[in-house]
Amino acid sequence: TRARGFGIDDWLKNEGELPETGGQISQRGLGAYTLCAPCNNKTGRWYAAEYVQWAVGFWESLDRIPQSQREAVIWARNRFPLRFLKQACTMFFSANAPRSFAARHSDLVRFVLNKESREFPPDIDMCLALYRGPLARVTGVTGKLEVATRSTEFVSEVAYPPFALRLILNSGPAGRLGSISHFSNYAFRDRAYLSLAVVVGEGHTPYPGDYRTKEQVLADAAAASPGF
Repeated sequence: TRARGFGIDDWLKNEGELPETGGQISQRGLGAYTLCAPCNNKTGRWYAAEYVQWAVGFWESLDRIPQSQREAVIWARNRFPLRFLKQACTMFFSANAPRSFAARHSDLVRFVLNKESREFPPDIDMCLALYRGPLARVTGVTGKLEVATRSTEFVSEVAYPPFALRLILNSGPAGRLGSISHFSNYAFRDRAYLSLAVVVGEGHTPYPGDYRTKEQVLADAAAASPGF
């Protein structure tokens, strides 16, 4: 369907509100030509259909979760976990500049382009959340300061209902809420029944990993700025 795309500059110019006009209009939905034909054809043939099956199924799961619920346990029944993980990885080459991203992450290239490989890079974590929108959000690798731990997390995000995916670089061991890095334990032809605890959230800002409701965003802004 028709979509209007905005960059971070549009957001900043309007003080945290998207403008009603402007941006870049796409008549056939969001997307771009980013991958070379061989990579696009291989990954599309091997992984894309599996991702679509998950998306269709979890649209229905998301509809059944109350709006107030911020976490949930979801089930994937008789699905191919490795294929889903590899399609998710493929999307991050598109979310970033594909050639330079590939040059920096050759181990991730090998993982994606060998459909049988289960060698997911140990210093990367992939996390899944259920995502209601209303905004879609694509963010290249960005430094995110974690105040509690006084550390910087390098993260890229693709958030498009019903999923938000975060690729976390230099992450150390996996284990965050919603981590699906362990999907690499399965073979390409392995089906599985899986349960996964995930965040359930919305997207009202351009910031990766921000799944607050609109009410939460406004309340936090008011608390931070007494004159808001």
